[in-house]
Amino acid sequence: PTAESQAAVVADARAERTELLPRLAKLTVTVTGAGAEGAEVSVDGRPISVAPLGVAQPVDPGERLVGATHGAAPARRAFTAPASAAERKAR
Repeated sequence: PTAESQAAVVADARAERTELLPRLAKLTVTVTGAGAEGAEVSVDGRPISVAPLGVAQPVDPGERLVGATHGAAPARRAFTAPASAAERKAR
């Protein structure tokens, strides 16, 4: 492939990305209340870092299960909540 054809492919990919980004399903997880600082958070059973908490993150569309646990055994507390993420309409 020539440099020119590679540049065209990159330009096409960037244009497609720009078009698709606004449509991505996103989920924002927030943890509040007593013990929020030490909570371990998961989405669909997969742990997530505390860094993205409160920030919309792209997820696959569909039903999700958000969970949080806090504390040490035997007083460990767990919480789960269903969430739904849908592809957003193009603007």
